[in-house]
Amino acid sequence: MNSKNAALYDEKSRRILSNKRILANVMKAVIPEYTDLSISEIVNLIEDGSESRLIKGMQNEDIRLDGAPILYDIVFTSRLPGSDDEIGMIINVEEKVNPYPGYPLLSRAVYYLTRLFSKQAGEITETGEYRKFKKVYTIWICPTPPVYKRDSVKYIHFMEDGFTGDFNENLEEYDYLHIVMIYVGSKTDKKDKHQDIIEMFRLIFLDEETNSKNKTKILNERYDIMLNEQEVLDMPSYAEGFYQNGYREGMEQGLVQGLQEGKLTTLIDNINSLMGSGMSFEEITSILKLDDDTINIVKQKLNI
Repeated sequence: MNSKNAALYDEKSRRILSNKRILANVMKAVIPEYTDLSISEIVNLIEDGSESRLIKGMQNEDIRLDGAPILYDIVFTSRLPGSDDEIGMIINVEEKVNPYPGYPLLSRAVYYLTRLFSKQAGEITETGEYRKFKKVYTIWICPTPPVYKRDSVKYIHFMEDGFTGDFNENLEEYDYLHIVMIYVGSKTDKKDKHQDIIEMFRLIFLDEETNSKNKTKILNERYDIMLNEQEVLDMPSYAEGFYQNGYREGMEQGLVQGLQEGKLTTLIDNINSLMGSGMSFEEITSILKLDDDTINIVKQKLNI
């Protein structure tokens, strides 16, 4: 992997995700407090409500723990509708193109979430004013997930499950920690209330067929995102992420592991996913050095 090119891809990704109107679409889709607002209304609640197109962002480097620094992609604050509080919520957005990073991505999301929440400590914990904690959302965008996760949005948060007692705890006293995983993938005819946000990220990160003029038009008319054609041309491309940011290497590792462990279903799913990402069946089987019998079995399963 070329580290210079990988850094360039990451910078392009952070720049596009810093656009307030893109973030407003995400907030409207997955954060209940913003669901009924227009994109412009949400933009006015991001940070200080300034007219700048990009967020300023909070300090994205967390070095409080020795030997465990974190560099977040995007961290920003937002005010809540109808509230005068300067900060109503802290939102972290991460884009991860590699579906096989060598660790559970959701576990990393939990870690980021708890670090961001604990970052609020200090005066709050010293004075015991715990009600002053702000909600934290960590939102992970996965453009190229495994096949079975494609076109899905998952929401992980605290829920009350009473063992005994005829009462419910006050939601406002514990409703602080929220994880949203947005799994994109190839184009689909699937229709549900979150499909718009999935399609937006497919257009941004994966679509190499739609030209820049049409992308600009779709983003403007469908998502109220005003970008010019040059900005669209400068968006991170799938090919960059695939070859430069570890996705290809990770997918190859996943394929080899599936073969070594004898998990035919996993192997076939990963081959199918990689083919959907642009690699040929022959190239994949060459990487894996599959024997003829295994190739024939996979072909039969995939109807090739």
